[in-house]
Amino acid sequence: MSYPSFANPYAPTTAISGQNAQRQQHITELISQISAAVPKNYDRSVYEVSFTLGSGKAAALEVTLPPGFPQERPLLKLQPAVPDPWVEPSGHVLFDDLRRWQHPHTRLAAVVRAALSHLSSAPAASGGAHASPPPPPPPPNPAEGPPRPPAIPVPSEFPAIDAMGVEELTKILLDPKAYEELFREELRKAGAGTALEERAARNAQLAQENLDMESKFVEFKNHIAIVRSSEYGATKQAFDERVARLSEAAAALKPDKFLEALERRGAELEEQSEDLFARFMSEDLAVGDFVDQYLKIRTEVNERLHRHQAAQVGNLLWGPGCPAGSCGGEP
Repeated sequence: MSYPSFANPYAPTTAISGQNAQRQQHITELISQISAAVPKNYDRSVYEVSFTLGSGKAAALEVTLPPGFPQERPLLKLQPAVPDPWVEPSGHVLFDDLRRWQHPHTRLAAVVRAALSHLSSAPAASGGAHASPPPPPPPPNPAEGPPRPPAIPVPSEFPAIDAMGVEELTKILLDPKAYEELFREELRKAGAGTALEERAARNAQLAQENLDMESKFVEFKNHIAIVRSSEYGATKQAFDERVARLSEAAAALKPDKFLEALERRGAELEEQSEDLFARFMSEDLAVGDFVDQYLKIRTEVNERLHRHQAAQVGNLLWGPGCPAGSCGGEP
């Protein structure tokens, strides 16, 4: 069974088609090399691979392909989570090959096979199949802010400085460049330089993740703008037209409008009745014809009179200018 691939129709065509082709290639390799991989949603961004853990328990590995895949690494999650060096308490699976994901050299199928091979062969840590997961860490205190990284180690002894004389130390303290060189050298000897470099790399990674999120927000904003410009405008126009038609119909059904129409028709019938009587008196109309036409006119006059009286009663009940039955009131 094939599933259609949904690409973003509002992004540049060349970039989208190239990324979709690379994404589809990874998916094809995954389902051809791992037969147990089954898509869980319509756009094939989440797959589930059922397998058996080393302890004999049934488990499933959930493979999620983010929108930036394959440039962005996939997410692997074990359900249920078990104690394992590769498995975090939340169930997310992370190991060296996945951590060092590099497109196009790292392949999705190879990463999933490595995770399945490790989890299906390694017994659960600390007690085997019946081992309980480690207790979760205590929840952070909002008043204390986010957790701080471990402090950079500071040496307690500085042999190079102790060996210096007073004049040499004074010269270094008065020379900012010499002082900075001495400071960096002591940090390097103590291993703090490496910690600083790791901290700087981590900050750069977090900054890049924030920039990536910004592009997603811009994409969502464009989606909303397109929906509002294409669907919202037409829907609102159709709604306004229906409201206008409803207002016209309600205005035409007002009791005062109905009374006006009855009065106009009544005046026309009275004029026709007088004209017919004048023709009869002038002997232009036979008796039989006069009786038939006069009876027809007077019958309609009586019907209009009854309707006029009913409309007047409704106007008293509902109030002037109120459509019949829409303003309440019991007869």
